[in-house]
Amino acid sequence: MASPLEKILTVFECVAQDGPITLAELNKDLPFSRASIWRMLNILRSKGWVRMKLGRCEYVVCERLVRSVKLSDCDSGDLERISSIVKSIIEHKIGNRLAFHVQYGYFVGDGQFDIVEDSSKDLEKAHENYAISLAWENIAIAAQAYMPGDLRTMHVNSYLKIATGEEAQAIVGGSYTRRVKSCRETGYDYCGELDQISIPTFPMINKHGALRISKRKDINLDSQDFIRIVGEKSTFLQ
Repeated sequence: MASPLEKILTVFECVAQDGPITLAELNKDLPFSRASIWRMLNILRSKGWVRMKLGRCEYVVCERLVRSVKLSDCDSGDLERISSIVKSIIEHKIGNRLAFHVQYGYFVGDGQFDIVEDSSKDLEKAHENYAISLAWENIAIAAQAYMPGDLRTMHVNSYLKIATGEEAQAIVGGSYTRRVKSCRETGYDYCGELDQISIPTFPMINKHGALRISKRKDINLDSQDFIRIVGEKSTFLQ
């Protein structure tokens, strides 16, 4: 019979190898009761070893444990600070339908911005192997809103090395700078064409990142109501 420690380590190993993974999938894969696995997951969560994916009932290993082995991508402490806000946005309904998807991203290197959490599996797959434009994608624009000038310049100069001609023109032509400034003044960047609002997570989270809220395809909501709802849920995190 496995000891309690061996059981916890087995659950942790399964999350590390197969995560994101649900409780039901763990119960199917492991020779322990569902209640026992649930208790062990709660212990691992309380210790900051595993966490639940944004808006989904799936478990992954926390970033602080895996930076050296590359098993995960997002610090549980970051998401804990905004989890109640994210949850309220994801669970918001218009009529009887869920209205929004939420993404979270931040700078992971010089001139490199990644979406590291996504409440939609479809959107998550769409961004695999896809470089986020610092010049015009609103989630990256929002992440730069409260960034010190010298740090933003460093990221932009690094990105210009791989930017397209159109992106470079947006940066040097001033439209990029105007959007960053507008986001800093209003607390959000709105993209009407894609029905998206992005809001900076700094200084609530001590790294320069942003949340991007997208309307689901079947939701009919005008821009003013969209901005109002997100503002009421988040107070734009300020």
